[in-house]
Amino acid sequence: GVEVLEMPGYDGIQSPGLFTRTFRIEPSARPLSIAIAPVHPKLDAELREKGASLDVIMMNKTWFAEAVKQGKVADRDLPFIDFAGACIVPRVDTDAPVKPTWHLRHNHLWVEVPPHDQPVQMRFTLYGGREDVGEKAIGRMLTEKIPPIADVAQLTHGGPARWPETAATAGEVSEKKDEAYVVDTIKLPDPNPWGAPMFVGGFDFFPDGRAAVCTFHGDVFVVSGIDAELKQVTWKRFASGLYHALGLKIVNGEIYVTCRDGLWRLKDLNGDGECDFYEAFNFDLKVTKNFHEFVFDLQMDPAGNFYFAKGGPVKNGGRGFDQIMAHHGAMFRVSPEGRNFEVIATGFRAPNGIGVGPRGELTSGDNEGTWTPACKINWIKPGGFNGVVDLAHRPTPPTDYDRPLCWLPKRVDNSGGGQVWVPPGDKWGPWGGQMLHLSYGTCSVFGVIKETVRPPANVTVPPGVAPPEIPALPPIVQGGVVRFPVNFQSGIMRARFNPKDGQLYVGGLRGWQTTGVKNGAFQRVRYTGAPVRMPLELHATPKGVRLTFTCKLDPATANDPQNWNVEVWNYLWSAAYGSPEFSTIEPVEKPADAGKQGEAQFSKTQIAQKKHDSLTVKSATLSADGRSVFLEIPEIKPVMQMAIKFGLKAADGAELRSEVINTIHALSAE
Repeated sequence: GVEVLEMPGYDGIQSPGLFTRTFRIEPSARPLSIAIAPVHPKLDAELREKGASLDVIMMNKTWFAEAVKQGKVADRDLPFIDFAGACIVPRVDTDAPVKPTWHLRHNHLWVEVPPHDQPVQMRFTLYGGREDVGEKAIGRMLTEKIPPIADVAQLTHGGPARWPETAATAGEVSEKKDEAYVVDTIKLPDPNPWGAPMFVGGFDFFPDGRAAVCTFHGDVFVVSGIDAELKQVTWKRFASGLYHALGLKIVNGEIYVTCRDGLWRLKDLNGDGECDFYEAFNFDLKVTKNFHEFVFDLQMDPAGNFYFAKGGPVKNGGRGFDQIMAHHGAMFRVSPEGRNFEVIATGFRAPNGIGVGPRGELTSGDNEGTWTPACKINWIKPGGFNGVVDLAHRPTPPTDYDRPLCWLPKRVDNSGGGQVWVPPGDKWGPWGGQMLHLSYGTCSVFGVIKETVRPPANVTVPPGVAPPEIPALPPIVQGGVVRFPVNFQSGIMRARFNPKDGQLYVGGLRGWQTTGVKNGAFQRVRYTGAPVRMPLELHATPKGVRLTFTCKLDPATANDPQNWNVEVWNYLWSAAYGSPEFSTIEPVEKPADAGKQGEAQFSKTQIAQKKHDSLTVKSATLSADGRSVFLEIPEIKPVMQMAIKFGLKAADGAELRSEVINTIHALSAE
């Protein structure tokens, strides 16, 4: 209940170097204790054994006792703790009439601050190290002029700007008019006045259309001038020194950033366009030294809760995991005020991007690897397990996993990013209210066409007999993706819709395998108003598949079964890295060997094989409104992967060649 401000410092100009801890402590009706420095754990045991007090420890060096005797040190204000050739030397300076007292307990040196009715400031100067240097540290503390204690409270109001420079770039606006979606480029300031690498890790928009962009190397920039023409986009450095910043969200004008060490809130206290206060908003996240355990993305649900995910501690080379701790491979929720931190779901390998829908729907991507047969889009259930057994964090290893919305083969997405929902309405074409998925690996954006299926009970009862009460089966979310005909400069993994212009903006970087050619990218996918010719809905039934398009189709081409091609295949969920593409009707081959590190592995020959089964399209029937086609497929059944390719014409004569990549967990009633 007492507000405390602390500022750390270090004076290393002379030897030995001295650390400082400066405190401002608001009024308190009770004594307060502060742990100042750790001591050797055997020291407490020795004191208890000898019945010695801290005073005895302070006086056990002749030269120190002499300093006290000569009045060079105020009585007991400067304890000297010696143990096994090491020592701790603290000095306290205070501008308050209260006198702190020293204590040694719980393997720490403590100071107790008496009750006080006015704010007090105290500075503790510390040396900790070799005993033969400790006397020099005492000398520095006794002889050097003591500088005044800094008014820590003044530092909470913001200081002068550190980076007054700005950088301006000219964007590139696509001149294409006949395509429905085109890509504009907001050029990154590379090089820039700050020498900052521009690997985009996340971004979000202020209500006025300005953006805040964070980078993997720890900078945050505020970007203005994002308009229709992009003639002059201005970049200003807002913050720096963050630890692998890979997610950013703006809430009530304040910037929040996810880093490897936790969730930060960045505050500009004096309105000069720079962060003055780096606030550790929530630091409950556990961190180890593993290179791969990045903290991905930052999203918010309608209730104001924050969400982000953490990768698993993948070993060098990608197979298996290093030492695992509680938060590896999990998704988290942090309450709006930052107080509560909880694990929402587990079993992720490398979820480089998540999504939160308008009704709180939770999604993520994940990358092929150990216990992950192929890339996928997860439809996440609170408390769910998403496939990686090593990262399940359960007393008993799971033997099954929550099914994803869909699997994605390598040629479609070899390294997934995040998801974003298109705002309702037609400002971004016919995709209003639908979900999009990003591919870091193929630098692509996909429309997600999903359906919710409630499996039938499959219970037969004789005539005249009341059916038994059967609990309702939970609905199954499944579907697929269709690729937008656009390309990007770098590995796209973050996306937002700008509230000012209603268009999609994407960002990303190049850090591991991707088709991107730039180290970073910040680009806009703009709807031009031209006709959109894409599949928009998918419905899988026991008789076949119905696809609904954004445009009317040419009946002659749509009704011809020869213009449709359907293939299916499965993967094997196992501890191996990835999976071959297996036939749905032949026996599945197990991993061929245990590999160099003992993990199960498929051979190169196995991985290279692609055993797909072709399904016969018996008939294709265009609906009366000209927008839906039902493909009659007698052999249809649940399958991990389906590819529906087509070569058609729209009603206006334009060619329509594409494919839907989807997953069928269950077939619904027609």
